[in-house]
Amino acid sequence: MGLRNNCCDCEDLFAGIVAGDAVQVQSVGNTTENGAFSRIVGNVVILDEGTNGEVRICCANIFSVSPQ
Repeated sequence: MGLRNNCCDCEDLFAGIVAGDAVQVQSVGNTTENGAFSRIVGNVVILDEGTNGEVRICCANIFSVSPQ
């Protein structure tokens, strides 16, 4: 449940969040995605949005992560 300051990576941003947890991810440019946290692959986080499929977000573009 991270908020990017100057030194966060994917692991820091998603600390304490496990696969299946519902999250809201806000990216730079004020884009918000809601879904179930699936996994981190390299520098990309993958959210499962159910029938809408997966959303992949580059961790460098994530501003904040919060549980829902």
